[in-house]
Amino acid sequence: MATRTNLSIRVVLGLVGVTLVLNGIQWGFLPASNLDANSISVGSALGMNMLKSDIGGPLIATGTFALLAGIRGARWALPVAISAGAYLVVRIVSLAVDGYSTLAAVGVGMEALVLGLAVLLWRGRGGEQ
Repeated sequence: MATRTNLSIRVVLGLVGVTLVLNGIQWGFLPASNLDANSISVGSALGMNMLKSDIGGPLIATGTFALLAGIRGARWALPVAISAGAYLVVRIVSLAVDGYSTLAAVGVGMEALVLGLAVLLWRGRGGEQ
């Protein structure tokens, strides 16, 4: 039986999962509004394909793992932690190399939060497989 804390973490991760899947679908299949909002221009079909697949795909995958962690429990927390950790490392390196952006800094905070919640859920899983 899940503790109240684990249940709260699962609810948050589930909501994060839904948000990420929807965001990934938008990036992967309807990127125009995101391109405009983030001042991103794409100069070729290959560039558009890479942008859609390299942003949309991982967001959908991470969101699916987070949603599964919310629904099915701690057994899905490790994939969420690994994925959020990878996003976090790349984002921090990018901030250091490419310069500061307020939106990217918010991303660091969100990724760190998701990573922390996933690790807490994983470590607090008790006898759950």
